[in-house]
Amino acid sequence: MADGGREPTNKDLMDSMNTLGVRLGFKERKLSVLDNQERKVMDFDKELKKILLALDDRVKRTDARVLSLEERLESAYVGAAQMAEKMAC
Repeated sequence: MADGGREPTNKDLMDSMNTLGVRLGFKERKLSVLDNQERKVMDFDKELKKILLALDDRVKRTDARVLSLEERLESAYVGAAQMAEKMAC
């Protein structure tokens, strides 16, 4: 029963269906926007992971180079100390 106890007419039903259709269309557009945003976030996440992997690789290579330089510097210190001993004698 609708307004005032009368049965809804076909027009009333069509109006309700049209209203629901409009609301459904609005919700679908919102979901579409959310889907696009989700895709962008997923793409951003993939790119960020690639960047983090590249940075991790670079850090490992830099650490290896620093270690190598430290070893060479230590060797140079030892060599310099030996030379100083020889010169002092």
